[in-house]
Amino acid sequence: MSVVPLLSPDSPSPRRLPIRTPNNKRPWLRKGLLLGGLLAAGLSTTSWAQTCQALADHPELGGPAQVDTKGGTASQICLDELRRDPFSARLMGLAARALQAEGALEQAFGQASKAALLGDASAMNTLGLLYLEGGAASPGSLPDYFLARIWFEKAGRAGLGEGYYNLAQLYRDGKGVAASQERADEFLAEAVALGNKAAQAMLSSGDLQASAERRVAMLEALSDENHPASLFELGKAYYFGELGLPVDYDLAVGYLQRASDEYHVPAFYYLGLAYEQGNGVRQDTAKAAYFYERGTRYDDPQAMLALGQFYRDGKGVGRNDDKAFELLERAADAGLAAGLTDFGFLYYDGQGVVQDRQRALYFFERGEAEGDALAGAQLGYMYENGVEVTADLARARGYYEASAERGNTYSQVQLGFLLRDGDGGPADPQRSFQLFSRAAEAGNDDALAAVAFAYERGLGVEADMSEAMAWYERAAQADSNWGTFNLAWLLLYGDEDKRDIKRGLRVMHKAAELEYSRAYTELGYIYSEGYAGLPLDHDEAVRWYIKGVERGRADAMNGLALQYDFGWGVERNHVKAVELYHQAAEQNNARALVNLGFAYHVGLGVARDDTKAIDFFERSLVLDDRDTVALTNLAWAYEQGQGTAQDHDKARGLYQQAIELGSSQGRFALARWQHYGIDGLIDLDAARAVYEEIADYSRPVRLELARVTEDADLQLKRYKALADDTLGPNDFDRLSTFANNLGGVECELATAIAPEVARAELGFLKQDRKLIAHAVENGYTAAAFLLGEEDGLGSWQEYQRAYVLGCPDLELE
Repeated sequence: MSVVPLLSPDSPSPRRLPIRTPNNKRPWLRKGLLLGGLLAAGLSTTSWAQTCQALADHPELGGPAQVDTKGGTASQICLDELRRDPFSARLMGLAARALQAEGALEQAFGQASKAALLGDASAMNTLGLLYLEGGAASPGSLPDYFLARIWFEKAGRAGLGEGYYNLAQLYRDGKGVAASQERADEFLAEAVALGNKAAQAMLSSGDLQASAERRVAMLEALSDENHPASLFELGKAYYFGELGLPVDYDLAVGYLQRASDEYHVPAFYYLGLAYEQGNGVRQDTAKAAYFYERGTRYDDPQAMLALGQFYRDGKGVGRNDDKAFELLERAADAGLAAGLTDFGFLYYDGQGVVQDRQRALYFFERGEAEGDALAGAQLGYMYENGVEVTADLARARGYYEASAERGNTYSQVQLGFLLRDGDGGPADPQRSFQLFSRAAEAGNDDALAAVAFAYERGLGVEADMSEAMAWYERAAQADSNWGTFNLAWLLLYGDEDKRDIKRGLRVMHKAAELEYSRAYTELGYIYSEGYAGLPLDHDEAVRWYIKGVERGRADAMNGLALQYDFGWGVERNHVKAVELYHQAAEQNNARALVNLGFAYHVGLGVARDDTKAIDFFERSLVLDDRDTVALTNLAWAYEQGQGTAQDHDKARGLYQQAIELGSSQGRFALARWQHYGIDGLIDLDAARAVYEEIADYSRPVRLELARVTEDADLQLKRYKALADDTLGPNDFDRLSTFANNLGGVECELATAIAPEVARAELGFLKQDRKLIAHAVENGYTAAAFLLGEEDGLGSWQEYQRAYVLGCPDLELE
């Protein structure tokens, strides 16, 4: 009788090492049929000793054996043979095995004792089993672990691997001896060396816990005898660098090929993997598919999964959704964790089957329960984003946590983000940084960028811009799209000592090529503004803004709207601009709300509506209360009482908020109040001081500065400088838009034709009608009254009121 292996494939626990006892009975009928089959197959024509041996050793004989009417039980056959040769230790031992298997323990003990004394190793092992089971010396007696250990050891020393195998169990379970895994592994190694199949199976399955060096030695010894499982284990060890062996694909393929020649089924899959990856052989996906297909013939789940993926992706074979579905379903039915997950993705994506994400969820949950890291990552994604489930960041955290522990770098990064930001549970920036670092070392490109961002902002680690730049460089080299974008951003807009504008533009282009949508908007801005001396190219700006709009980016919608407002790179179309502003405003883009408010305020592309204008300005400030443009525009509305009751106190407060945020426009507005006494108090010295300090801000500021200049010569000089100020193409387009489309003389004065205002006023001071006429011809029609003509404004007072009260210096950004 064969002893049940210490860890058979059907054993429920890798730590439990069962030994067959008389209670481990299988159905009698099956054994009877089996024994009858053995006899019918020709064993009855051999010697009775051979028949006895076959019956005693057969693995299916674990209890009382039944045979057909032509024979008897295994013990009867052996005992009958023993009567013919009463001094045969071998037959005594075989009879003892059969009797022990049938539960006749006292008889078994007697036969085994005699055979053991005559030196039969099998009988020594049987005696050990009888002492281990109890009831051997007399019915109801207790197990005697000490004598069991003695006889197992004697059997092993007599050359029976099964003795050492069972002795190992005693040491592993601590029965009669101090528990020692090390001693257990030593005896298992001895069993392997003596050819014990059960120990060899443990060695091949990796359950043997001997030292790696000793395991390799045992595997190599068995491989010399072409032991298939040992060949396979060595091949796998060299392929992945396991058991202390170096990665050596050539050796790996050699061992795997020998194992496949012996039809060791798992070898087919790993040979396919070698050909798929081009390791140790020339990469050949068709040949990989061939080996995967061989594995599927023997229902190898990994081969089914790999070949199913090939058919799904059209790799090495023609794409075939039906075959992919069939193979992945078989892999899932086999309980392969990755098979369950991949089969779920077929339903998730609707490939080869009607899309059913609820069914996909079922398979992802099964795959995760079986320990598949990818399934956990997918479930984390679904719960984080509310895909087919109610969004639940706490559950997402849980799935990411389990998946991250299994080594999935996506889950490590996503869990890191949740921990960093405190989403779904308490914030833990230190652990977040550890997760990012772990995933980065595994080569995850997003993790590289996350580590860089942590160093940039001091999240879970001390802020260090040098480290941040170094990590962003690594992220860009790994083609992380957002890492590349952040590197470009710092090169373009970061600390001045780290800026490299030209390289920043190149890196921003790379981020766009990596399809990071924010880079589209940024490139649109750079080319539209000619940022930092970079080329001004409105056609290129429009191209990038359109790409951003196609990706649904609100900031790109706002940028493209500005292009339509000014007619840069596209035909001027204020209606289209307003449409884009509205689309961006629906996504709560603060800048678009400001610009939309301005459009309603002046009636640009839409009917003028100051009430709506104020609403849009206020909505933008809810989103960004530091937006100085929104603050100054809203302040102007309260100053003028447009769309709301006039309220100078509220206007002053809003201007002051803008000033505290560094707004030159806010300072200019309040300086005008001091200049013209808008709140009843005139303070020309204070106004002049502000104008002089912010003279570079805009032409209207320089115009006001000229007007309040007391020194006549300096005043003439300032007027002349402003009159000679040449508008660049970009400036003229931007500023003349309002003069041409708003129709208000006062707005003309405040924007594009400020130089013409200066020219006209210079002409008035010098009594030079040519200068005044030149200003009128160039769009400053209000100056006509200075020539005494009736088509201008009626009086100097009306001229002043129109300029001071009629037009804010509103901005579009």
